[in-house]
Amino acid sequence: MAKLVKIYGGEIEKYELTFLGEVFDFSMLPTECGSESDKPTFDSQVADKYPELAEDDKLMQILDRLSNEDDADDILGLLDELGGWED
Repeated sequence: MAKLVKIYGGEIEKYELTFLGEVFDFSMLPTECGSESDKPTFDSQVADKYPELAEDDKLMQILDRLSNEDDADDILGLLDELGGWED
């Protein structure tokens, strides 16, 4: 089951995605112009770990959206869609 955890501490937002039995994570760190990621976002991390999945545009779009989405209902829908790749 795909799961997304967001952890807020100080000015840092940490994102952890559990998908295909792996945990992918990145943190958003404050900068003078807003914030930036300390690592590649979920789509890039999954593509690096599972190159065969990088060819699935729909999956990559879902993972990209999860890296940026704030609406809880939309996040739950995206996690639901990820379930299809874990079956």
